[in-house]
Amino acid sequence: MKIRKGFVSNSSSSSFICDVCGQDASGWDMCLSEAEMYECENGHIFCEEHAINMVSKKEMALNLITSLLEDAKSDGASEWSVKSVPEYEQLIEYINSDNDCDYDGILSDYEFRYSMPAAHCPICQMDVVTDSDMAAYLSKSKNLTKDVVKTEIKGKFNDYKSLANYLNEEED
Repeated sequence: MKIRKGFVSNSSSSSFICDVCGQDASGWDMCLSEAEMYECENGHIFCEEHAINMVSKKEMALNLITSLLEDAKSDGASEWSVKSVPEYEQLIEYINSDNDCDYDGILSDYEFRYSMPAAHCPICQMDVVTDSDMAAYLSKSKNLTKDVVKTEIKGKFNDYKSLANYLNEEED
């Protein structure tokens, strides 16, 4: 069985796996919006329903464009500041207008699903701790190397099935 982590692309097929619940979505030329998932700025992939501290699309679009405007005004503007200051200011006026604003269009222009702020990620906010992070933490906190853990496991279990049974036993 193949286990894929995060975004995987093979030819023109794409696959996304939620780091929180393990749900997967795949398809031809699929993107995160079609998978109904986000990727945070630290690379965690998660389903829309796991997102925390979410705000309205209008507020998201305003926050995004405002931060890009501030970036564009700075001396060391990043590659994300592709518009001029007046263009960003005009876009903010449009978002604030009472017109039917295409928030999805604005947000998709900047691929916000691929750089969701950590404040919305359940893993970054420690609402969820992944198995790999738990294993790494326990290893470091107990000062155990992979070789030490591997040797201990090999000493206690004859095969994978006995290890799996041990790991799945209920605590008393």
